[in-house]
Amino acid sequence: PLSTGAIELAKTAKGLTTQVISHVGYTTSYNSNWLIPNWVAYELTATEVDGTYPRPKKPFEPDPLVKGKSAVHGDYSNSGYSRGHMAPAADMKWSEQAMLESFYLSNICPQKADLNGGVWERLENRCRSLAKEGSVFICCGPIISGTPKRIGENKVAVPTGFYKVLCMKRKGK
Repeated sequence: PLSTGAIELAKTAKGLTTQVISHVGYTTSYNSNWLIPNWVAYELTATEVDGTYPRPKKPFEPDPLVKGKSAVHGDYSNSGYSRGHMAPAADMKWSEQAMLESFYLSNICPQKADLNGGVWERLENRCRSLAKEGSVFICCGPIISGTPKRIGENKVAVPTGFYKVLCMKRKGK
């Protein structure tokens, strides 16, 4: 469950490899077999939405807290997939450290460009609109079915779908 004041842990499905890593702006359950997160969870508030830290001009990088194998920036190059944020950079504008950590590959999944810049982006924008009404707790991640397709030298798993769960109070309920 998620509680006000801090993001707590989401459940990770039985049988999945997991390393739970907490960063300034989000918590991730990293799967070192898939080289993507099982899930990413964070709280988004009205003041965070109004942050001003710009998106950095730097490549995505391995998370220094990951124990074991990690994806690298080049695994996505020429793969046909975008580097899709689970906790979006636009939600991390409230802190320079949160913004920089959002570019760790433990927060990234392969996404088709039309999803990443389409419905997924519209959903991220909707989350920011909701956060202006009150804190939104967000948990999102990949759906992996069967034996996943793999990309890059490190064999990053490609999800067959994605989920995003929102929880918030509105009008005291």
